Amino acid sequence: TTYAMKPIDLYQLVGSIIKAMEPIILKKKLMELNLSLESKIEQEINKIKSILDAQDNIIIVTNKEEITNVNKKFLDFFGIDDFNKFIKSKKDIFNFFKEEFGFISKEQISKQESWIKYIKDLHEIDRIVKIKGASLEEKIFAINVDYYENKDDYYVLEYPNWVNAVA
Repeated sequence: TTYAMKPIDLYQLVGSIIKAMEPIILKKKLMELNLSLESKIEQEINKIKSILDAQDNIIIVTNKEEITNVNKKFLDFFGIDDFNKFIKSKKDIFNFFKEEFGFISKEQISKQESWIKYIKDLHEIDRIVKIKGASLEEKIFAINVDYYENKDDYYVLEYPNWVNAVA
């Protein structure tokens, strides 16, 4: 609330109006900046998503605890329509690994303190998994693990399609 003394001093009145309007103007500018920032973040997320989707291999981004992102090849292979529903279902990617001699299995990984380290420490020829997709076709993949240091640690697991297996 602003009071003006009589007789009204025009300069004082204008100063009081400006003072009263300043928080409203600043709030409006802040809202515009937030909208602009949200738009830029969304553009960057879409850019990263399109880069992931352009890959020929199945790509999984994880922070060791959970899957944070996947590409279209992953969704298509596993017949997943909605990534968020998949994450909420708490399905373990290792459940899709076939238990078969010569391939990395869920049982092997579950015994490890750090499954990422376990896979990274394996020789390239031993980083092989057999996975059954939504079409029930079994495929053999070699796992590549790349590490990206950021505020949080992120790992990118790449599953290049190695060879088709007999279903």
